[in-house]
Amino acid sequence: MERGGKTVKSLAHASDIEALHEIGRHLAAADPLHQVLDRVVEFVSSLVPCDSCFLYVLEGGVLKLRASKHPHPDVVDRLTLRMGQGITGWVAKHIEQIDELLETHSVGWTLDRMPAVDRNILRIGAYELEEETVPAEVAINEAVLLAKRYATDEAARLVNGILGHLSSERAA
Repeated sequence: MERGGKTVKSLAHASDIEALHEIGRHLAAADPLHQVLDRVVEFVSSLVPCDSCFLYVLEGGVLKLRASKHPHPDVVDRLTLRMGQGITGWVAKHIEQIDELLETHSVGWTLDRMPAVDRNILRIGAYELEEETVPAEVAINEAVLLAKRYATDEAARLVNGILGHLSSERAA
């Protein structure tokens, strides 16, 4: 579909870029942290349809909830997770080891070359494989479905291959 010579997709992309510029302006203007974080949550929620979106900030070795799509005054700025607690805390605590392990199994790719979405899907999959929250096949399938939905078919194949290698290594 076109509108004034531009496709709707390119208009949406331009809107996304403008939102990122707006966040940058807030940061440069030294706006209050909560105002900037609320804008980040709003931006992410506009890109990824979701019921919930939480933004935690690492402060003194503790993850503190600083913004939420549906803010609850009783928990924002009060809810904390210890490093290692839940998926968010576990990934934060183990990110260096996870990334090293993922990079070892990503033949021809370095993590810094991967889009952030792909890296984070792999981190979630690594968490589920390590903590055995679900069977390995389910963890891998969920990660592949996330990649297909939020990334690309190529990313889905990459996620499947890397997590498959991790799973095989753990089973051996």
